[in-house]
Amino acid sequence: MDDLAATLGWEARDLADVIGAGWRLSEAVPSHDFDADPSGGLDPDDLVPMDVTPWHVAGEPPQLMVRAFYHGVFLASPEGVWAGGTHGLEHRPGPPVYVPADELADRGPEVVRGIVTGRRRSFRWCRYCRSPQAPETRFEPDVCHGCASSWLGVVY
Repeated sequence: MDDLAATLGWEARDLADVIGAGWRLSEAVPSHDFDADPSGGLDPDDLVPMDVTPWHVAGEPPQLMVRAFYHGVFLASPEGVWAGGTHGLEHRPGPPVYVPADELADRGPEVVRGIVTGRRRSFRWCRYCRSPQAPETRFEPDVCHGCASSWLGVVY
């Protein structure tokens, strides 16, 4: 949280009030859409390419992703992808929404609420373990992968 806040020049508490807390680095490989970035990917002080900042993810199951730059943040819904077999679940950002730093306090909560609400609507409760499951962790609409192994004999 401190890294995200420092990138924007905010206090961690103030940023947590807007986008929430509990952030961890995403396992997704950082890439950058320079066309979507208002700065064009250039550091304003040096006019040299900025380092590509990593995505962060929050929630369990993951509910929101954020990527901070000095000029604003990209917010996105996590999309689970099985990239490396049964142990390779990655959460990659869905289509991002850009919020400039000077509008974050006003627009941020509304954007976050919209993304998180949409993501949570995709969750279903496992009928065996009674835990919320995102689409990428379900064997059937109401059975998670772990319970499919334990109760249905599925081998991954």
